[in-house]
Amino acid sequence: MEMARRHTGHSFIFLAPESSHNIIDLPVNVRFRYVNRNLFKWLGKEIWYKHILPKELAGSKADLFVTADNAYFKKAAIPSCLFLIHSNTLLQDTTHVKKNKKIITLLNRAIKNADNVITFSKHDKQAIQKQSPASANKIKLLRHQATEIAELKWTEKEMIKIEFAGGVEYFVFAGDIHERYDLIGLLKAFTLFKKWQQSNMKLLLVGNKSSSTVQFSKKLSTYKYRNDVHLLIDQSKEDVQRMISGAYAFVYPALYDPFPVNILQAMKAGVPVITTPAPVCREWGGNAVMYPETNDIAGFAKSMQLVYKDEKLRSGFVEAAKKQVSLYEKNDMVEACLNFLKKTLQSKSQ
Repeated sequence: MEMARRHTGHSFIFLAPESSHNIIDLPVNVRFRYVNRNLFKWLGKEIWYKHILPKELAGSKADLFVTADNAYFKKAAIPSCLFLIHSNTLLQDTTHVKKNKKIITLLNRAIKNADNVITFSKHDKQAIQKQSPASANKIKLLRHQATEIAELKWTEKEMIKIEFAGGVEYFVFAGDIHERYDLIGLLKAFTLFKKWQQSNMKLLLVGNKSSSTVQFSKKLSTYKYRNDVHLLIDQSKEDVQRMISGAYAFVYPALYDPFPVNILQAMKAGVPVITTPAPVCREWGGNAVMYPETNDIAGFAKSMQLVYKDEKLRSGFVEAAKKQVSLYEKNDMVEACLNFLKKTLQSKSQ
């Protein structure tokens, strides 16, 4: 939407389910073509993308087709750009390769069919090039842009602590309540931290609902320190940012995350980050983040303890984060993305 607001000379059409009709404050150059959600269930995704979508594109008279994480994408009659975000997990995780060979095959075909492919980290770009060598020249890297978050004043942090954590300091996780994150391991690490420090620190788990949420909630209900853990589901973007900005430290036990934007938000807000050395987390966090080994519960707890006890260490990570996040502040993601799209059109028109 930001691209549309900046560039009113271009028109943008979104193919969207009928439930999207409640979107408000649309730019004048944006319109929606609503699609019956049930058609996906009746026809199946593969049939939809193979037979129905081409008719929808023809009816829109668009110059360029943009799609994200679409394993069923077939060669379009117009220039096309495929964004790969979460689908990169399938290409890189050997357990997924064994379980979803058909999806992997379709995803590779989608990469081949697209005129340009956009990803968001060097690691993912290299992994996709390795998986699909013939498509290497069309794969582009788009750096994410650090959001406009400022460090909070002491009084602002105190208000956030009162609102969300009973007035005490807290660690915060913000992401999906999903198996992609070792949240059970995080609870075990928090248990060790509480035993070692005898602290009244809280842990906020701020997440988007997923298929794993109900099961995780049941496990949390029997957790020893459950009164010190607050599970906050589907919060507003503004409140999530406030909770990250007001935290003592940001904890992110990612097993794999292709788009760890909340790490950037925490660093931008001057909040120390503890995460796993998952490839994209390490790439985005650089040397400004603490990296206990994946599945190392005691190591994660030790990092929580160190950032709690050692003010000099904590300040060092905050200062390093300012330098690291500056690499992303200089990038205008919207304009860079638009340039990619324009180049796709230009290359097809020549």
